[in-house]
Formats: sequence, structure tokens, C-alpha cells
Amino acid sequence: MMSASVKSSEIIFWNCAHGLVAKIDYVHHYLSVHKPELFFITEAEIKKDKSYLCLSFPGYELHVSKTLVFGCARSAVYVKNNSNFKRNDNLENGSSEILVFENNKLRVCGIYRPFKNIRGFSSHAAFDSLLKNLELVVSCGKDVIVGGDLCELVGKSPT
Repeated sequence: MMSASVKSSEIIFWNCAHGLVAKIDYVHHYLSVHKPELFFITEAEIKKDKSYLCLSFPGYELHVSKTLVFGCARSAVYVKNNSNFKRNDNLENGSSEILVFENNKLRVCGIYRPFKNIRGFSSHAAFDSLLKNLELVVSCGKDVIVGGDLCELVGKSPT
């Protein structure tokens, strides 16, 4: 788990492994004790058309990546209700596991490059798409924090 404190804001990036539902007790405990402003989670494995009432937590709103439309969102973020961070989904390309939040001084991006191919993309094409998306995210006059799980297999032949 990686943590970044930014002027009294705590921003967490965590690779959940095996899905958020399986580790929801840990997540709820962490949220109640540490109260981070943003809690990014990769490998969340949130499936389309399922009820996830167990994922809700008082004082937080849960956001998932746009890839949910393909059947499964592997990235999620809990945002504290009184946070001044707002989602900027115009910077999320829809084919990458990426979530972007910002306030007036800071842009925070949580990413996940899954080890499985994304529908219609080879591993390298998907990684290139993610990098192009990140170029757009960092092209601003704000400080930028990028965290997450890139899982790129360097040196492996393209598939």
C-alpha cells in the first residue's frame, strides 16, 4: 500500500488482489480508522449487473472505472464526502483502467494495467493507449500524482 499526504489530505493507492468484495472488511476498517480523502483500489473486480451494497461505506462515495461497460471494472476509488476532489472523467479514455480526480491545485490519477488483454487490444497496444491517456492527464498547470499498478511485462514479445 502506498500513501501520499498532501496538505492534510491522505491519498492511498492499494492493489487489492482477488477483488474488493473478498476484502471489504479490511477496506471498511481502514476507512474508519485512517479516513483517507481518496482511497484508490486496483484489482477491485467489480462485475456489471451485480448488487454491491456491501461496498458502500458511510461518509464515502465509491467510483469505478469506465471499463465497467465491458463487464468488469478493475479500478475503484472511495472519495470522502466532504472532499474537495472531484472526478474529471473527461480525462478517462474508457478503454483503460484509469480514474482521475482533481481539486484547484492537484490532479490525482489511479491506474491499473491488467495482466490480461483488454478486448480488442494487444498487451502493448493497451499499454500504449494508457500512456497516451497519461500524457493528457499530466498536461496541466497542476501538480500531478499518478499511482497504481502498471504490470507491464518488459521484454516479453508483443501479443
